[in-house]
Amino acid sequence: MNVPQSRARIFERYVLPLWLALWVLFWIRPFLTGRSELTRYLVLLSSDFESRRQQAFGKDLHEYLGFCKSHLPPGSRFQLVGFEYTSVARARALYDLYPSRLSPSPKYLLVFQSPAFHAEDADLVAFQSPGNFILKLRPKSP
Repeated sequence: MNVPQSRARIFERYVLPLWLALWVLFWIRPFLTGRSELTRYLVLLSSDFESRRQQAFGKDLHEYLGFCKSHLPPGSRFQLVGFEYTSVARARALYDLYPSRLSPSPKYLLVFQSPAFHAEDADLVAFQSPGNFILKLRPKSP
């Protein structure tokens, strides 16, 4: 028996059946784990783009980003408050708010889930809820 035939037999006897079994298991897993997960997947498949985004971002963040887009002028410079620097939520916010951009010299402060935040040199532009609002920074006087 030569080497290529023995490898083919190993593949046919062990690897292929194992791969097929795992593949079938992943396909029938939603039926085994319960109806709720299967129902969630079906709702996700039949939903529109914004509903999928809301599920991926989370309801609070999705609503806040929509609020910011409706109140920020396009191309404005902003700074985020209430987001951890390395968080996925921060990356999603930066992506979703484009063409407005994060800047070291911002015109606006976007405050998310930070009810105790206060800036003395800023005016309230828009208020969504306690902790979610937009502030416009006053120009610094010389």
